[in-house]
Amino acid sequence: MSQFHPRDLAMSECSDRIMNELQQYSTFHTLLLDDLRELLEERLDAENSRWVHAIVDQLCTNLQREFALEDQAGYLEEVLERFPNWLQRVERLRRNRLGLIGDLKQLQGKLNNPPDQMPIANSLRDKFRSWADRLADHKRQENILLLDAVNLDVGEGE
Repeated sequence: MSQFHPRDLAMSECSDRIMNELQQYSTFHTLLLDDLRELLEERLDAENSRWVHAIVDQLCTNLQREFALEDQAGYLEEVLERFPNWLQRVERLRRNRLGLIGDLKQLQGKLNNPPDQMPIANSLRDKFRSWADRLADHKRQENILLLDAVNLDVGEGE
């Protein structure tokens, strides 16, 4: 039997805090994305355009914080410890996270220089929708990986 060390409690509390923050970010992203999708369905006048700017700015900031917290917690490290042969799947998800942030920053920059003097051109609107779909797909792929790991772990215990 291993001996308990006070550091273990601190790590556990730290991990719980990080997990709570990650859950809050996830919930907040869902709300922001829902608002963004609604705004993109409407005619984008100057007022709606300001709201789109604010939502995208907040999404960008929060997504970067969420990914930093995930990295701090050891992004999918528990999965890799159990299934080291899944490294390519995890690396693909890591690269995808970087791409999502980079693409959102590009879209954020385009908001500051809208084409054709319109608040947001249709092509930019479509790019935001596509980006939001990619983020949802990324989250789905993370969940699939985690569920695969849990299912294999449970299956081995029987």
